[in-house]
Formats: sequence, C-alpha cells, structure tokens
Amino acid sequence: MDSALVFSGMALALVGAVLSSRPKRTLRRWGALSLCASTALIASSVVVLANG
Repeated sequence: MDSALVFSGMALALVGAVLSSRPKRTLRRWGALSLCASTALIASSVVVLANG
C-alpha cells in the first residue's frame, strides 16, 4: 500500500513534467499543479514509511 503511494506520486510527477513542457498555458498550469501534488504525495508516503 505504501509503495503504491510512492509509485503513484512518481507517475503524477511524470505527468506533471510532460504537461509543464507543453506550450499552452493551461497545460503548464495543470503540470505545475500535478508536480506539487506528487511532491506532497511522495513526502507524505515517506513520512508514513518512516513512522510505520
């Protein structure tokens, strides 16, 4: 379960990186949002793994 959170965070970071490189402003905004969400997801799963 915890490793699934890390992998989903990595996948979200990959999607964010792809969207951020697109020329449209809306796609770049969604890419930045998904990068922030993936960072929070990976950080929270690391905290869960460290405590659990």
